[in-house]
Amino acid sequence: MSERKNRASKEMVNSMLFYSGLSEGFWGEAMLMACYLLNRGCWAFVRLPEPKKKILGEKGIDCIFIGYVEYSKAYWFYVIEPNDFISVNSVIESRDAIFDESRFSSIPRPKDIISTFNGTQGGDLPCETPIEIPEP
Repeated sequence: MSERKNRASKEMVNSMLFYSGLSEGFWGEAMLMACYLLNRGCWAFVRLPEPKKKILGEKGIDCIFIGYVEYSKAYWFYVIEPNDFISVNSVIESRDAIFDESRFSSIPRPKDIISTFNGTQGGDLPCETPIEIPEP
């Protein structure tokens, strides 16, 4: 399993360097970016901080890992299983999480909406009409 991930990372690095025209001296930066791109979307169990824990019951919530916080040693998580203190569809920051890298998100997406312009009427701004795109 790890050999497959290493190969995928190496192929991404080679592709990035080739298409960008950069020398092999930028291999380290390309590898960091490849790992950053590959590690999105896995499930995580985020432990709740002390004030938000219940005496009995849940000690954390299910989330999806979405990235790294730039200004601290923490992670960004998208909440998919809410509780009394944290609502669903919110993004939280935490350092205390258990990652399940074998399980990736499969959350149903909301319907895509595209705005189209119907033209202008008497110098007004264009009217926007949302169009729903059927899912395949």
